[in-house]
Amino acid sequence: MGGSAFFTTLETGLHSELGVPMGGRYEISAGSFVTDGTQIPARELGRALERTVRGPARIAPLWSQRAWYPYLLAPLWLLALLVARVGVPARTRPTNRAVGFLLLGVTAGLALFEAVYLQADYASFLPGAWGALESVAVWCIVCGVLLWRRRGDRAIGAVEATVAAQALLGFMHMVTLPSTMARPWVGAHPLDRVLRSVIVYFPPAFWITCGGLLLIALPVYLRRPRA
Repeated sequence: MGGSAFFTTLETGLHSELGVPMGGRYEISAGSFVTDGTQIPARELGRALERTVRGPARIAPLWSQRAWYPYLLAPLWLLALLVARVGVPARTRPTNRAVGFLLLGVTAGLALFEAVYLQADYASFLPGAWGALESVAVWCIVCGVLLWRRRGDRAIGAVEATVAAQALLGFMHMVTLPSTMARPWVGAHPLDRVLRSVIVYFPPAFWITCGGLLLIALPVYLRRPRA
């Protein structure tokens, strides 16, 4: 592959993978890829280059969007609540129990997914081996959020409680994304540039989604416990 063809392929791949504008001015600064004042972590840049060079696999497009999985769960939650017809007597209905077992499978899948995600993408605060222990502690928190139930919400048919737990985990997952992206830049770049990059990369729609996930979870956790 000639030099110009290589750089054309490289630029096209960065545009499709990371949204980097075509024909812009780029620079590498303090371990980050900088374009038009927006910074991209070098680690994420390397992953995008690897995906571009290897070519698309069947699962690659889905895995490249792994950070945004709460968006995919919202339709499933809505369908589960509609089918289960949530209410106090509804917890004992066969339909609710069936939906509850389905959501329990989703919970197990989320716990496994978060374990892989933390290993691949989580930027720990602590160095070295302590960072690995931190990732384990974070995963234990993930499992706690998914599995803990208040009194009266522990039945397998308490569909709304399971949906609330998954939505709360989705909220916690989403709000960590800006800090994970910006953490390597703090101290290496002026704070205003870091904040500007976060604002560009996470538009208002992202924060509205975070608020929506919290609104799904809060009514269940704030209501009076059932007998």
